[in-house]
Amino acid sequence: NYIVQSIKQSYKVVFSMNLLGDPNFLMHQYKTGLSELVIRTRDEVATGGKGGFGKGIASFSEHCVGGTFGFIGKCSGGIAKTLDSLITTTTTSTHLKPKLVRKEPHHAIDGFAQGLVYFGKTFVHGTAGILGSPYRGVKNGTS
Repeated sequence: NYIVQSIKQSYKVVFSMNLLGDPNFLMHQYKTGLSELVIRTRDEVATGGKGGFGKGIASFSEHCVGGTFGFIGKCSGGIAKTLDSLITTTTTSTHLKPKLVRKEPHHAIDGFAQGLVYFGKTFVHGTAGILGSPYRGVKNGTS
Protein backbone atom coordinates (compact mmCIF):
# COMPACT_ATOMS: atom_id res chain seq x y z
CA ASN A 1 0.00 0.00 0.00
CA TYR A 2 2.94 2.36 0.69
CA ILE A 3 4.28 1.76 -2.79
CA VAL A 4 0.95 2.65 -4.39
CA GLN A 5 0.72 5.83 -2.28
CA SER A 6 4.32 6.74 -3.18
CA ILE A 7 3.58 6.38 -6.87
CA LYS A 8 0.38 8.43 -6.53
CA GLN A 9 2.23 11.23 -4.68
CA SER A 10 5.43 11.21 -6.77
CA TYR A 11 3.93 13.58 -9.35
CA LYS A 12 3.99 16.33 -6.71
CA VAL A 13 7.75 15.99 -6.35
CA VAL A 14 8.39 15.81 -10.08
CA PHE A 15 6.12 18.74 -10.94
CA SER A 16 7.50 20.96 -8.18
CA MET A 17 11.06 20.72 -9.45
CA ASN A 18 12.49 24.04 -10.61
CA LEU A 19 13.90 22.41 -13.72
CA LEU A 20 10.29 22.07 -14.86
CA GLY A 21 9.45 25.58 -13.63
CA ASP A 22 7.26 24.35 -10.74
CA PRO A 23 4.04 23.69 -12.68
CA ASN A 24 2.17 23.03 -9.40
CA PHE A 25 2.75 26.64 -8.36
CA LEU A 26 1.75 27.88 -11.82
CA MET A 27 -1.55 25.99 -11.67
CA HIS A 28 -2.13 27.33 -8.15
CA GLN A 29 -1.57 30.88 -9.42
CA TYR A 30 -4.01 30.35 -12.31
CA LYS A 31 -6.63 28.83 -10.01
CA THR A 32 -6.26 31.68 -7.51
CA GLY A 33 -6.45 34.30 -10.26
CA LEU A 34 -9.60 32.81 -11.78
CA SER A 35 -11.35 32.33 -8.45
CA GLU A 36 -10.54 35.87 -7.31
CA LEU A 37 -11.71 37.22 -10.67
CA VAL A 38 -15.11 35.60 -10.18
CA ILE A 39 -15.46 36.22 -6.43
CA ARG A 40 -14.22 39.82 -6.31
CA THR A 41 -16.13 40.83 -9.45
CA ARG A 42 -19.30 39.24 -8.05
CA ASP A 43 -18.83 41.11 -4.77
CA GLU A 44 -18.17 44.40 -6.60
CA VAL A 45 -21.35 44.02 -8.63
CA ALA A 46 -23.36 42.99 -5.54
CA THR A 47 -22.27 46.08 -3.59
CA GLY A 48 -22.88 48.35 -6.53
CA GLY A 49 -19.22 49.30 -6.78
CA LYS A 50 -19.02 51.04 -3.38
CA GLY A 51 -15.43 49.86 -2.89
CA GLY A 52 -14.58 50.48 -6.54
CA PHE A 53 -14.39 48.25 -9.56
CA GLY A 54 -11.52 46.33 -11.12
CA LYS A 55 -10.08 44.47 -8.13
CA GLY A 56 -11.04 41.12 -9.63
CA ILE A 57 -9.38 41.91 -12.95
CA ALA A 58 -6.31 43.27 -11.18
CA SER A 59 -5.95 40.14 -9.05
CA PHE A 60 -6.50 37.90 -12.07
CA SER A 61 -3.84 39.76 -14.04
CA GLU A 62 -1.40 39.74 -11.14
CA HIS A 63 -1.73 36.01 -10.54
CA CYS A 64 -1.88 34.83 -14.14
CA VAL A 65 0.73 37.14 -15.66
CA GLY A 66 2.98 37.07 -12.59
CA GLY A 67 2.61 33.31 -12.28
CA THR A 68 3.48 32.80 -15.94
CA PHE A 69 6.59 34.97 -15.74
CA GLY A 70 7.58 33.31 -12.47
CA PHE A 71 7.20 29.92 -14.15
CA ILE A 72 9.36 31.00 -17.09
CA GLY A 73 11.95 32.43 -14.70
CA LYS A 74 12.08 29.21 -12.68
CA CYS A 75 12.40 27.14 -15.87
CA SER A 76 15.25 29.20 -17.23
CA GLY A 77 16.88 29.38 -13.79
CA GLY A 78 16.69 25.61 -13.38
CA ILE A 79 18.15 25.02 -16.82
CA ALA A 80 20.87 27.60 -16.18
CA LYS A 81 21.84 26.00 -12.85
CA THR A 82 21.93 22.55 -14.44
CA LEU A 83 24.10 23.74 -17.32
CA ASP A 84 26.28 25.75 -14.94
CA SER A 85 26.94 22.71 -12.78
CA LEU A 86 27.70 20.56 -15.83
CA ILE A 87 29.93 23.01 -17.68
CA THR A 88 31.76 25.26 -15.25
CA THR A 89 34.48 24.44 -12.81
CA THR A 90 34.68 25.69 -9.25
CA THR A 91 37.09 28.42 -10.36
CA THR A 92 34.82 29.88 -13.02
CA SER A 93 31.72 29.33 -10.96
CA THR A 94 32.87 31.09 -7.78
CA HIS A 95 34.98 33.94 -9.16
CA LEU A 96 32.96 35.08 -12.14
CA LYS A 97 29.37 34.29 -11.20
CA PRO A 98 27.31 37.42 -10.55
CA LYS A 99 25.65 37.70 -7.17
CA LEU A 100 21.90 38.18 -7.19
CA VAL A 101 20.95 41.10 -4.99
CA ARG A 102 17.39 40.59 -3.80
CA LYS A 103 16.01 44.07 -3.37
CA GLU A 104 12.29 44.72 -3.64
CA PRO A 105 11.67 47.06 -6.59
CA HIS A 106 9.60 50.17 -5.91
CA HIS A 107 7.79 50.03 -9.26
CA ALA A 108 7.77 48.12 -12.54
CA ILE A 109 10.51 50.19 -14.18
CA ASP A 110 12.79 49.62 -11.18
CA GLY A 111 12.13 45.86 -11.36
CA PHE A 112 12.77 45.83 -15.09
CA ALA A 113 16.04 47.71 -14.59
CA GLN A 114 17.17 45.24 -11.90
CA GLY A 115 16.34 42.33 -14.19
CA LEU A 116 18.20 43.93 -17.07
CA VAL A 117 21.30 44.50 -14.94
CA TYR A 118 21.26 40.90 -13.69
CA PHE A 119 20.72 39.61 -17.23
CA GLY A 120 23.75 41.63 -18.38
CA LYS A 121 25.90 40.22 -15.58
CA THR A 122 24.86 36.64 -16.30
CA PHE A 123 25.42 37.17 -20.04
CA VAL A 124 28.97 38.36 -19.32
CA HIS A 125 29.49 35.38 -16.97
CA GLY A 126 28.32 32.95 -19.65
CA THR A 127 30.45 34.56 -22.34
CA ALA A 128 33.49 34.57 -20.05
CA GLY A 129 32.91 30.88 -19.32
CA ILE A 130 32.60 29.96 -22.98
CA LEU A 131 35.70 31.92 -23.96
CA GLY A 132 37.76 31.46 -20.80
CA SER A 133 37.30 27.77 -20.00
CA PRO A 134 39.13 26.46 -23.10
CA TYR A 135 41.95 28.93 -22.46
CA ARG A 136 42.30 27.85 -18.82
CA GLY A 137 42.19 24.20 -19.89
CA VAL A 138 45.02 24.67 -22.38
CA LYS A 139 46.98 26.74 -19.87
CA ASN A 140 46.66 24.08 -17.15
CA GLY A 141 47.10 21.20 -19.60
CA THR A 142 43.70 19.70 -18.85
CA SER A 143 41.92 20.34 -22.13
